[in-house]
Amino acid sequence: MTRRRTLSYGMLAWMATLWACGGGGGPTSPDAGATPTPKVDGMSSATAKRGPKLIRGGKGQIGKRAQAVNRDCSDYVRAHRQVRSYDLGYQPPQGLALESPASGPTVFFGSNDHSLYALDAQSGSLRWRYTTGDWVRSSPLVVDGRVYVGSHDSKLYAFNAVDGTLLWTWPTCAWAWGSPTKADDMILINGWDNYLYAVDALTGKRRWSFNLETYAATTPASDGTRVYANSDAPLFWALDQATGKLVWKTRIGARSRSSPAVADGRVFVGTNASRFLALDAETGRKLWSHRTRGWIWSSPKVVGDRVVFGSRDGRVYCLSTETGKRLWSFRTGGWVDAPPRIDHGRVYIGSHDAFLYALDLETGSEIWRFKTDGFIGAAAAVLDGHVFVGSYDHFLYALDADSGDLLWRFEADDWITSSPAAVRL
Repeated sequence: MTRRRTLSYGMLAWMATLWACGGGGGPTSPDAGATPTPKVDGMSSATAKRGPKLIRGGKGQIGKRAQAVNRDCSDYVRAHRQVRSYDLGYQPPQGLALESPASGPTVFFGSNDHSLYALDAQSGSLRWRYTTGDWVRSSPLVVDGRVYVGSHDSKLYAFNAVDGTLLWTWPTCAWAWGSPTKADDMILINGWDNYLYAVDALTGKRRWSFNLETYAATTPASDGTRVYANSDAPLFWALDQATGKLVWKTRIGARSRSSPAVADGRVFVGTNASRFLALDAETGRKLWSHRTRGWIWSSPKVVGDRVVFGSRDGRVYCLSTETGKRLWSFRTGGWVDAPPRIDHGRVYIGSHDAFLYALDLETGSEIWRFKTDGFIGAAAAVLDGHVFVGSYDHFLYALDADSGDLLWRFEADDWITSSPAAVRL
């Protein structure tokens, strides 16, 4: 039977102040499909067996820089007070459940039921499911026949996309909430242990790491030579992609949960001051800003001379990348934290009003909308005339891109806050 939970905004806010501590000293090789229990220096083996621990800062600690983190995580543990994990009421068995190898169009997504799913994109049938040690709120990255995804069990995972075989894991010291991105032969991911990690895409070995001064649930961006990153600090960084060395750092006036986008020498990002910024990619100098009436947690998407994003004022915005001038805006019935997906002149974007909207990129006019039974806080994916989107109602939906008609839906065992990735294998 499918479990359903309802949490108040107060509980969600409380949970958002927590971050987890796993462990390990390097990439972990798979053993019989499941990774070993993470161990943290200073914990007894009995404590470690209870699973991932969540930690939060004591008085005056939240938002301050943690102590220097060594790779067994002991400094990070000593710098923060440990608390018990939020009790989900169940602990699903970890490891791989293979129904059939994936082939052709396939859609991947994560869920708060701890799992990464691979489905047949045409029928919605399950190909395989891998259960990690905690929530999978990170959005999967599929590249070169591999799937990369983070988990709240404090690990970055790499899988064979076809059959779900675990290839390696990389341990962070806290939730791997941010979504991975590829830069040359590296995978980049932000962690709630304050660090941005760059690991080898084939082996999972660390190339470099950089201290972002506080936790980050965002995804870094790359232009091929530099990596651009932000966190819950009111700062923004540009790093040398090959070495991880700082190129420039600038203040952006407020914390940011919006992942940056980079295009044509400009970096775009939203802030909790309700401002959307364009920065010079070479220097970090502010080029322009556009004010909305709500925090901007939505990550922008750039197409040509337009940049599109959502705001907690309930609107979707389309601005000129050159000047920041508003070209159009569209009002929904709730917060718009979801990033847009743009395909063939259409903007697909979800809202906390439970609708997925299809808008005309040129004018912002509505083409269609589809109603789910829960918040939509993650991006949609588009493949072969299908639009895929997950909802807090536990379902992944496949819709006709032209009409918005439901083609199929697949029920997970918990919220879907991960953006799906749809590819042809």
